[in-house]
Amino acid sequence: MLSRYTEEEYSHYGIFLVPVDLGESWGKAMAAVTAETVPRPGNADMSWITNYCLKFNHDDYIAHRERTGDMVVLAQEVTADGSIAFQLSKKI
Repeated sequence: MLSRYTEEEYSHYGIFLVPVDLGESWGKAMAAVTAETVPRPGNADMSWITNYCLKFNHDDYIAHRERTGDMVVLAQEVTADGSIAFQLSKKI
């Protein structure tokens, strides 16, 4: 369940997907961001990011985990709808 950071009656709370450039060797990913904005006079709105996490497709998730050469992915399972992946990895 989503909860507000402030008790402002007119705040706007939501979840946003934001494209993130991770640099030339890492490529692009999406960040899921939860944020709340409180409208203020004169376009001086105040916003808080309350949580964020990077979202990768399954192949990119494995590739990023193994990119440094310090980790190897041993197994991966996904939820029935494919929206969440769990990895078993090992530091080498």
